[in-house]
Amino acid sequence: MERSISAMIQSLFTKLQSTSKHKEWDIGLTTAQMRALRFIWQRSDAGLPTYQKDIEREFGIKGSSATSLLNNLEKNDWIRRESVAHDARLKSIVFAPRVAGVISQLGNITGFLDKCLRSSLTDEEFTVFCRCMEKMQEAIEDNREEISGGFDELVRLVRG
Repeated sequence: MERSISAMIQSLFTKLQSTSKHKEWDIGLTTAQMRALRFIWQRSDAGLPTYQKDIEREFGIKGSSATSLLNNLEKNDWIRRESVAHDARLKSIVFAPRVAGVISQLGNITGFLDKCLRSSLTDEEFTVFCRCMEKMQEAIEDNREEISGGFDELVRLVRG
């Protein structure tokens, strides 16, 4: 029987999530929120402003999902959105003061996790893995409409 690529990716994703899932309630952040905070921190460290469109692009999510994610972070005092001088419609995402220590520790954890994963592969395997991931992402993008249509049909069948 042929192994399912999507099932293997989902299994790895589940393992990655389960390493932190039981702890997320202790700090009041979901895995998605922690990833977003880390992304914002990396951009800030590089001297780059972060806007909602950057979140949408980085995580491949729709505007409404990014809005919900950012609203929850703002509501719980992790971030603030501030108007930008050159365009009053644009809001820059900045951190609330308490975030620095959290992001530093999150960086330590994800750095260790990346080191563990990377050490499990040779240089050649890592190069092949990266290229395979790129090709699979391209395949999804190239077939997005058909995949989405399949799920639309599934919903139609389920709802009768």
